[in-house]
Amino acid sequence: MNPGSSRFFGGLRLADLDALVEISDGFSGAELEQAIVAGLYTAYAEKSALNTEILLREIRAAVPLSVTMAERVTSLRNWASERTVPAA
Repeated sequence: MNPGSSRFFGGLRLADLDALVEISDGFSGAELEQAIVAGLYTAYAEKSALNTEILLREIRAAVPLSVTMAERVTSLRNWASERTVPAA
């Protein structure tokens, strides 16, 4: 089976994108990728396509680094603001 096939992704609807965006606020791209991978494993185990419900469940089960490491990220940003040149 090809993980990129519609059999695996057929349960995702574009209409659910707003809910996915809202619940994944603070997640990095890598964290979102892992939620999708975990969702694919769950869908495979349940013999179903990856759907919004599964993906929402996987995102809710994860805690992004922006939350678990908030103090460290803030500290690093403060340190960098005085010692580095902004990229923009």
